[in-house]
Amino acid sequence: MTTLAENLRNKFINTGAIQALIGPRMYQDHPLQGPPRPFIFFQRSSVRHERALDDAQGEAPFSHSFDVECVADRDSQAEALSDAVRTLDGFTGTLGDTTIKRLFVDDQSDDYVPVGAGSDSGRFVKALRMEVFP
Repeated sequence: MTTLAENLRNKFINTGAIQALIGPRMYQDHPLQGPPRPFIFFQRSSVRHERALDDAQGEAPFSHSFDVECVADRDSQAEALSDAVRTLDGFTGTLGDTTIKRLFVDDQSDDYVPVGAGSDSGRFVKALRMEVFP
């Protein structure tokens, strides 16, 4: 069984608008030094559980949040890539072997510090936050 993050990666690289811009250049958890651009870097930022006092232990997560960074050499490329990722906002259905209720894409908070470009200065990064509800 694949993980939610693996299924999410496959959804990204199999979405026509995203695939046209980056092909398979989608990296998870490890910021790379000098990969061809543009690319997407993403990592899980949190898992949220909604519980009441009488809930059983070990309940499945309510949602998973991911930081998504669209990294490019030009601002227009990063913007086009972030627009392509935004087309996934509101998605519901199957991600690989996982069925999700909804996927939301929003802008990242103002205090977010991108990590996907590594120490490459001069790169343009559009940071997004994705929340997945299984």
